[in-house]
Amino acid sequence: SVKPVDFLIRRSGAVLFHMGLAKAYKDQVVHCMKMMFGWDEETAARYASELEQEMQDAVTPRDETKRNYSKAI
Repeated sequence: SVKPVDFLIRRSGAVLFHMGLAKAYKDQVVHCMKMMFGWDEETAARYASELEQEMQDAVTPRDETKRNYSKAI
């Protein structure tokens, strides 16, 4: 899929290895992709929100005590 989260995590590695760059350029990446792919405002906002969540998850440890492991067995 072609989304800002895909570009900044998988393609460039910025979220994982250069968070400062990811934060500095996230809005420009969303805007550029919006223009390139003809997204409406709602789609761009949804992808921006998804990117924000992934960036937060990259720096905030998850509480593994709340994870449900029964489905993995």
